[in-house]
Amino acid sequence: MGQKIDLGLIRTIRRKKKVSQFEMAHVIGLKYGNAYGKYENGKYPFKAEQLFKLSEKLEIPLEKLFIKDSSKIEQKQ
Repeated sequence: MGQKIDLGLIRTIRRKKKVSQFEMAHVIGLKYGNAYGKYENGKYPFKAEQLFKLSEKLEIPLEKLFIKDSSKIEQKQ
């Protein structure tokens, strides 16, 4: 069983840092800004390379993007 990604944390930190979804889309290599929301909402899974880029942009350690207790929160929030 794979680790779950803490989508709520990603969203919260992105908003605190005042980074738009359009800017995040560009960071992870998406062509269209509105597509990023589907990743952040759990409709599409982030790829490993995208998570690395997210952690760099949001200035948080990569391991913080994962939920330690997978029974707490699912990837789809």
